[in-house]
Amino acid sequence: MSRAHSLQHCALFLWDPAVRRLRLAAHHWGAGEDLGEVRAGAWTIGLNGVCGRAFTTAVPALVLDVEDDPDFLSFPGSRTRSELAVPIFLDARPMGVVNVESPRVAAYGPAEVEALSSWADLVGEAIRSFYVGPA
Repeated sequence: MSRAHSLQHCALFLWDPAVRRLRLAAHHWGAGEDLGEVRAGAWTIGLNGVCGRAFTTAVPALVLDVEDDPDFLSFPGSRTRSELAVPIFLDARPMGVVNVESPRVAAYGPAEVEALSSWADLVGEAIRSFYVGPA
């Protein structure tokens, strides 16, 4: 997805019940500018942005142009123009979000929603195996 969509940022957020926010567990910068302010483990986001919408509704959130979405929240160094956030499930409940962002308008569509959702399912199963044990 990186080359074809001018990937700027890819992030994995997990729900942190202690602070009632999504906590950045891992991320990778592509074409974006990393200003060093977004750090895994320390960065948290509320449920009011696009990632929060995907988490609370348990439905992927596809934003073709972030300038048209009132829920979009920028991060330091962002040049984002399109975003895709997909929930990660554990026991049929959202437990996190995979988020990708691109500086291109309409960089993602239905095929990317399907691909990222499949990947998010694998992440959920990996987390289940690590913390809970095999199903």
